[in-house]
Amino acid sequence: MADRLRQAMFTNSLNRVTSRSYANDPNSTPAVSYVYDSRSITNGKGRLAIGEFQRIEVRYGNYDGAGRVSSASETIYGQTTSDVYAELRLWNLGGHVTFDDYPSGHAVTYIMTTPRAGG
Repeated sequence: MADRLRQAMFTNSLNRVTSRSYANDPNSTPAVSYVYDSRSITNGKGRLAIGEFQRIEVRYGNYDGAGRVSSASETIYGQTTSDVYAELRLWNLGGHVTFDDYPSGHAVTYIMTTPRAGG
């Protein structure tokens, strides 16, 4: 009988996954680690602060009052240099995205309109 894929997970005292790795994986899935509760993040208590896997690290910069990510950066580590990509996202009180600022330098503003009667 062939070996089955095995997963090892570690959790913190609040039962949140802090790392995950795999054995006997034919796809060689990389290990992942997570960090929570950064005091330097706005509304960061109880939230994911950093996710890391292989050569990529995602850092969550801030959360809005409803717990949605409002900024994040992704670092891709190279052999000699590292590239950092940042994204900013804003929402209105209704939970709709109002603004996206992408790593490419493009920004999009979303404007909510109400339908006109009869049209």
